[in-house]
Amino acid sequence: MKKLTLFVLFALLLSLTACAAETIDYTIDFESNGGSSIASISSGELPGMIPVKDGYKFSGWFLDSDLNYPAYFNAVVYKDMTVYAKWVLDEEILTTDDIESIIENYPFESLNPLDLDPLYIIELYEDYINDMLSEIQKSVVMIDIYDGLDYIGGGSGVIIDKSGSTYYVLTNHHVVDGSEGFEFEITLFGNTSDTIISDNNINLLWKDVTNDLALMTFTSTKTFVPVEFADLSDIRVGEMVFAIGSPLDLPNTITSGIVSMVNRSMWDYDGMDTMMIQHTAGINPGNSGGALIDVYGKLVGINTMAYVDEYVGEGINNLFFSVQIDIIIDTIESYE
Repeated sequence: MKKLTLFVLFALLLSLTACAAETIDYTIDFESNGGSSIASISSGELPGMIPVKDGYKFSGWFLDSDLNYPAYFNAVVYKDMTVYAKWVLDEEILTTDDIESIIENYPFESLNPLDLDPLYIIELYEDYINDMLSEIQKSVVMIDIYDGLDYIGGGSGVIIDKSGSTYYVLTNHHVVDGSEGFEFEITLFGNTSDTIISDNNINLLWKDVTNDLALMTFTSTKTFVPVEFADLSDIRVGEMVFAIGSPLDLPNTITSGIVSMVNRSMWDYDGMDTMMIQHTAGINPGNSGGALIDVYGKLVGINTMAYVDEYVGEGINNLFFSVQIDIIIDTIESYE
């Protein structure tokens, strides 16, 4: 009500002043508040254009910087003045900063869970997971090893970096161990077709038996996207994870599960002695070297082994292990 009263008084003042004064051309300047610049005009003129601002819609000119009182260009002007642009978020074009600002300032305490449609939320989540996994699958490769035409073995790998046309693929030591003298072949999976990288474009850079890791490179003129690394401190027991790899004769397979344990100490008689994430996302022979991904599409581990006990024998379920991300980062840095 106060705003309306002030506005009426202001309009009356302008009218009375206009009646008592001679017609004078005053200058109107425009403060676009982060939008495109607008040239000044004389009183009685109209702005030559509407300002624009990325991620926002223009919502008019105002007489005050607090954007309380709209400006009308057909009103009488009695002095030089500045008008101010008002912007509202364009819901169809939101930047990351816009989204973060909305989340930070949203009154969640006033949100009633009963107002939300559970089925709609589930649908949104499923769409997000499907889109995320379809992209991550393109960064997980299949590694095959041949002796001439004879298949020797193989596993999976993850693109973790690139430099120009050179891509870096992380896998397990046991996937490539003993491969000297044999030929590698790497398969990358796309939306409509696969890409095969031949041995002459592949190099094995190093192998680390302690942490069961190895790094390879391949060259290609095509574009592939490396995965992002998660932070170990963000990994929680019970959170959902996805194992991606090429087990047996089933390339580009995805399984899901939860994190059962972080910092699980594991070793074997071949020299491995490292820390792993224990999880329930099923892995089988051929998954070794593949990706363990969180719900944000980030790499949390390299899938390495399923638990086998010589005394218990078969029948052990949901005990799978991946070299965890902090070990991965430390090992890579130690070879740089």
